[in-house]
Amino acid sequence: HEVVLAESGRKTGAILVERGYLKESELLYEVRRHYEEILFSLFGWEEGVFDIVPGNAPDDHVRLGTHPAALVVEGLRRRGDATRLVPRLGGMLATLRPTGREDLLRDCALSEKEWAAAALMDGRRPLADVARRGGLSEVEVARLAWALLVLAIVRHPTAVVAVHEAEWELAADDAEVDRGRVAARHALVREGDYFEVLGVPRDAS
Repeated sequence: HEVVLAESGRKTGAILVERGYLKESELLYEVRRHYEEILFSLFGWEEGVFDIVPGNAPDDHVRLGTHPAALVVEGLRRRGDATRLVPRLGGMLATLRPTGREDLLRDCALSEKEWAAAALMDGRRPLADVARRGGLSEVEVARLAWALLVLAIVRHPTAVVAVHEAEWELAADDAEVDRGRVAARHALVREGDYFEVLGVPRDAS
């Protein structure tokens, strides 16, 4: 098949349609799916390089049928490495709060449980509690949380520069959650190193 393609100089899809392996009406869907799978494969990369070659763009322009937010969520579902994501999130005792961009959640193609988990990220509940209450595993919550951080739907409370004083009035259970987070970060300082505490790779400057 590779020889046939190379000799013809034609695109794979056109040959598959010509030989009856695909219907012409199915071609666009399959090309879109192929491009999406290429994008999903990138989420497993730890490092890589790329080149931009002028004039090398295809003649036809294929518009993906999936919203970019949904591609990010699905890519992390499939390939997100929780062993790397959890430390970067600040551990499962970290909290995340909404940024006001919750309308973007509609484009993320979330499952019912993921919707529930996203709603629980209110800046008070640690991610471990979000997993327990939302019915997801901690790995699933870590992947979802990282996707929502990337999309700026949630953020760490410490990213807030100015917060009204009333927002810092904690109930007794909230204070307990905060004490747990502080204890977890303190343990990292004593047992780990600054790379783990900050959630950055060891080759960071």
